[in-house]
Amino acid sequence: MYLYGPWANATTSLRAQLQLPVDRCEERLLLRGVPEEPPPPPALAPQELLDDLTSAVETQLADDPAVLFVASDGSEYQGVGAFSVVVHPGEFTCAMGNDDEDQSSFKQELLGFDFAAKAVCRAAAATQWARRVVFVLDCQSALSVVQRQGEGFCYLLKLVDSVKASLRALRDQGVAVTCAWVPSHGKKPQWAAPPGLCGDLLRALNDKADAAAGSCRQRRTTGGAREVWWRLREEARSWELRAIQASASASEALHLELRRRGLRPRERAPPEVVPSGAEAAASAGAAAASGGQNL
Repeated sequence: MYLYGPWANATTSLRAQLQLPVDRCEERLLLRGVPEEPPPPPALAPQELLDDLTSAVETQLADDPAVLFVASDGSEYQGVGAFSVVVHPGEFTCAMGNDDEDQSSFKQELLGFDFAAKAVCRAAAATQWARRVVFVLDCQSALSVVQRQGEGFCYLLKLVDSVKASLRALRDQGVAVTCAWVPSHGKKPQWAAPPGLCGDLLRALNDKADAAAGSCRQRRTTGGAREVWWRLREEARSWELRAIQASASASEALHLELRRRGLRPRERAPPEVVPSGAEAAASAGAAAASGGQNL
């Protein structure tokens, strides 16, 4: 039986449809525990997918296009990420995710960029193609950390260095490299593409990459352990919020009841202290002695 707070019988009406606590953590701290977050979904044959992407790029480079467009994008939701790459011309599209603990959207953007740069670098070396490649991204932070000159901090330094190495190798092979940022999801209507490039084409490629990454991420999430874990986490958060609200309502009800009865500590008169017989005699003797000295 709970004798105080939101769990007392007197406050039943304040916790309608709120499940009673099952342990001291829920009772005293108003916190509901959830299991440890499970690992992300496994990665499926990343090397094979890179080989397929490289082969698709080689097929396009065999026609010696003046410009090759490669768009990449990343997506993350509920701790599960994915990235994608789209090649134009050819419209080859691929998407995947990895099993790293860090599934953040920023890392997925860099993974997609790295995947695209590696494939183009390998294909250009195999075909001796040396025209112009345009990498299309909608993540300004990923572009800025790759294009930054000199040493700069990034917690994904190894991944950033891998992208830089591929771009450097492309330039060494005589390929003109352009990295173009495009606003995502139709944002910034007044945005203009870099000189010589078609803004509508860049937006269309980004939309394809975004859709592919989102679809892959959804497949990796649906029915997985992390989806279940996030549902438990949301249920715990909802219970905690309602428990806190019930506790606040119980405190307010107690405050009003004490005020009605005049039982709040600051409303009580201080208790009168009655001295004992010995204390009274000692006090009288001290007063007499004091009076004699004054005389």
